[in-house]
Amino acid sequence: MRPLAACGRHFLQVFATGCLLAYGSRLLFELLGTSWLLQAGVNLAGVGGMFGVAAFLEKRRACRAASDAKAAGGLEGPAMGCWTVLNFNTGA
Repeated sequence: MRPLAACGRHFLQVFATGCLLAYGSRLLFELLGTSWLLQAGVNLAGVGGMFGVAAFLEKRRACRAASDAKAAGGLEGPAMGCWTVLNFNTGA
């Protein structure tokens, strides 16, 4: 149920990803034909890709919330288990 809930929380990004994947799958069908095996593979890859985008966005949302909570407590640095973003702004 959690992957579906994550898709619901990030429905616009998941929908946009599905649209882009649909264009790519249509190209595959034009190039390789429409065998049932290719259709099944494209469907599984599409659903997996949309769940992957939702999981990535959910992890990013949780990390931002944890970082905000950590910053509110006066602590520095990213939250435990979260990705860090390189900041190349030198401030000069």
